[in-house]
Amino acid sequence: MDIVKLDLAKPELKLFGISASPRIAATDWIVRAGLRYATDNWGAKTRYFSAHGKKINFCIHCDHCIKEGECIHNDAMNEVYSGFEWADAILIGTPVYQGTLSGQAKVIMDRMRAFVASNPHALRGKLGAAVADGGDRIGARYQVNT
Repeated sequence: MDIVKLDLAKPELKLFGISASPRIAATDWIVRAGLRYATDNWGAKTRYFSAHGKKINFCIHCDHCIKEGECIHNDAMNEVYSGFEWADAILIGTPVYQGTLSGQAKVIMDRMRAFVASNPHALRGKLGAAVADGGDRIGARYQVNT
């Protein structure tokens, strides 16, 4: 297994942030704060995508992406694909709903199948980080029973 090293001091770091929340609230704030931090401390170039108000269709597993190299849906995911192609690193944030990720985060991850179908090595060498924020009692807490 190759270990990918990214020199965070390089000014050409390109970080793509995604808020997979249907609302403009905590997740939006957290992802934007992460992008600001990267810009202020590492001179990163950033792009941002919010799922808020966006039309993102579900993956219907039609295999169009496998056969044609692109998704059959023409929607806001095109912005996500473009961001992933552009970026060296990705930060995705999701609110915690019912003890798990948002539906928008799940759809975005499912639809990345089309991105990888067009180039199976498209994510190689890219770094990723995720943040989940929860505001209710179960929030982002998990219990592990052994």
